[in-house]
Amino acid sequence: MRRSPNPVPAVLSFPEEAARRDCWGKLAELAPSGAKLSTRFVIERGALLFVSLRLGHEDFERIAASVTKVATDREGYRVADLAFTDEIQKRRLAKALLDILAT
Repeated sequence: MRRSPNPVPAVLSFPEEAARRDCWGKLAELAPSGAKLSTRFVIERGALLFVSLRLGHEDFERIAASVTKVATDREGYRVADLAFTDEIQKRRLAKALLDILAT
């Protein structure tokens, strides 16, 4: 994954059975396979969630992800590694990232 010079804001939502409200975070790293998320909200390893973001001129709604690693930084933010799990969403994200890099 490459670190973005400007973190990408993201909305996080959870499966209904998790009974959690949407929250937000920033993606410091973003790749078709996953992302590095920074958030003030509690995120636990193994959690399933959905990531929504705007990349370029395109909206991505509810990209399915699994939390593979979580740490807390010095400022109290949770830093989580996310693995995207839906192959169709990963291909769409790859195309959008390539389009941005080509411009």
